[in-house]
Amino acid sequence: MEKRQPHSSARFMTTARIELVAVASGAVLVAGLASLTPPMRRVELMLMDMAQRMAPLSVPDSSRVVIVAIDDISYGADSYRLGKWPWPRSVFHPVVDYLARSGAQVIGFDLYFPVESATQPEEDRRLVNAALRAGNTCHAVAAAGSRGEVTPDDVRALISERFGVSCRERHEEFERLLTPFPALLDACDCLGHVNVPRDVDGVARRVPMVVSSQGMTVPALSAAMWLWAHDLGPRDLLCGTKHIVLGEPGPRIPVDHRGRALLRFGRHPRVPVPFSSVLHVALAEAEGKEPDWRGETLPPVSSEMFRDRTVIIALTASGLFDLVSTPLGRSVPGVEIQATALENILVDGFVRAAWPGIAVAVAVVLAVLPGVALRRWSTTGGLALSGVLGGVYVGADVVMLGRGTWMALSMPLAALALGTAGHVVALYLSEGREKRRYRQTFSRYVSRQVVEELLRDPNEVRLKGEQREITVLFCDIRGFTTFSETKAPEDVVAILDEFLSAMVDVVFAHGGTLDKFLGDGMMVFYGAPGALPDHAERAVLTGLAMLHKLEELNARWIVRNWPALRLGVGINTGPAIVGSIGSKERMEYTAIGDTVNTASRVQALNKELETSILVTGATVESVGGNLCFTPRGSWKVRGRQQEVKLFEPICTEDVDA
Repeated sequence: MEKRQPHSSARFMTTARIELVAVASGAVLVAGLASLTPPMRRVELMLMDMAQRMAPLSVPDSSRVVIVAIDDISYGADSYRLGKWPWPRSVFHPVVDYLARSGAQVIGFDLYFPVESATQPEEDRRLVNAALRAGNTCHAVAAAGSRGEVTPDDVRALISERFGVSCRERHEEFERLLTPFPALLDACDCLGHVNVPRDVDGVARRVPMVVSSQGMTVPALSAAMWLWAHDLGPRDLLCGTKHIVLGEPGPRIPVDHRGRALLRFGRHPRVPVPFSSVLHVALAEAEGKEPDWRGETLPPVSSEMFRDRTVIIALTASGLFDLVSTPLGRSVPGVEIQATALENILVDGFVRAAWPGIAVAVAVVLAVLPGVALRRWSTTGGLALSGVLGGVYVGADVVMLGRGTWMALSMPLAALALGTAGHVVALYLSEGREKRRYRQTFSRYVSRQVVEELLRDPNEVRLKGEQREITVLFCDIRGFTTFSETKAPEDVVAILDEFLSAMVDVVFAHGGTLDKFLGDGMMVFYGAPGALPDHAERAVLTGLAMLHKLEELNARWIVRNWPALRLGVGINTGPAIVGSIGSKERMEYTAIGDTVNTASRVQALNKELETSILVTGATVESVGGNLCFTPRGSWKVRGRQQEVKLFEPICTEDVDA
């Protein structure tokens, strides 16, 4: 692709700027409106997930949450003696006791105990007593949108007094809360919801940090566990329009307008500890025995695995829980969301959304720059720059995500794509208009073939004034004034039209540019707008061909009883200013300068020297040895101090008229 030249006039430069602004503005507007639609939101989330996989959250081992999972291993090992789910509550209090003795910082439950056992009330009391002994248990509530039984006043009062947060800012409201049975609710040390909302594409990425129902406002399980682990209570949770603060000066969790925090997910998959392994060692210690792992299919555990760690007990066995999709994988247990949220709090890993104005500003830049490049460089260069800009922005976004900030990706990239496509189309249409303008301009001066050659090589086209070395030819009918006085006007016009048409054909046949008609003559130059290395030779051959063509015309005119005409041709070579010259209302593509004036004066000397064609020494030097010339001496030319050497070309038989 050839390098594009700047437009040739202020008008076209203004048009180009208007097109640039219009296309870029349209691209940004369309991309911005499209970003509000569900399909584009899905694209944005998909791009964010890709960035998360490239820049996952790094969590030190000391900060990782331990999940004690009732998984397939546990279910396979103990289902023969414990039966199908739900298991009796007698299995939980030994595990709570063991984890407390092992030094677990806080013990969370991603399990529900909503009602008291109708058949084993003693087991309920043991579970309650285990919670009291541990002094660090945190139980789950579930917020439900469907209507159900109204929570009793005493339960609502207990939750509001011990576990409720004071939060006036907007957050998610639900119809009811599923809470632990009253005795367990009173025995636990903290309470949090475990709701996992899905985005528009069905992927879980966010956690509501606060939810409300029936006048009760509770934090997320992750926030409740963190507060308890740091000797803080729910009243220390401070709500803001953009942040949730866990105790001053504690972690500031960025939230959206619904109070949801956007999670970053870790690089390495978590390996849960089988619940049955913990139960096995807990029961062995309760009997004063060492756990025997030789006859078990369970992986061994020790108290060191839980010391000073945050632990969540959850159900993960196949078919017994809801799977969720996360940015790093599908079919993930929901407890992973709670654990990831807690780790985000521990290492300040939440994703902060950048100010939307940044995305708009980036979109404007990405929509404008390809247009500038496409107009100044080649199409390939412009498209390459577009690809580089997109790659740089994606890379910058990944780096920013690694630092906890997400800049909208889909809208700027859409603006880049739409802007680039729009600029290409606009340039295609603009170049079509420009070509039509060139055709209209140059078809008056050069042959159609030359016009098409110029359009194929736009680098040769210059409409602005520039200095070039050209060869100028003037021709004039000798004695035409006297002739016209003796003929009828229609005969004069007919002869002149036939003469000029024939001469123009000769000029165009030799690649000349017709500057203007001068009554019964014309001005022609060679070497512009398209460069011609042999411009001088072409001009001389044109002059000789004009004389040959005039002989043919005279032969026809004599038959019509018209007199034969004589022609004078003057040719000069040298520098001249070539370009569109004139006023805003009327401009012409022409050549001006001493070279032009000298050629006109040389043409006039034909009468004095009784010749038909004269060329200057500058033209002879430019032609070289390809043609033959006869010296005609040095002559004084009006407007020049030095005399000009003149030569007469020797006509050859191979001159093509």
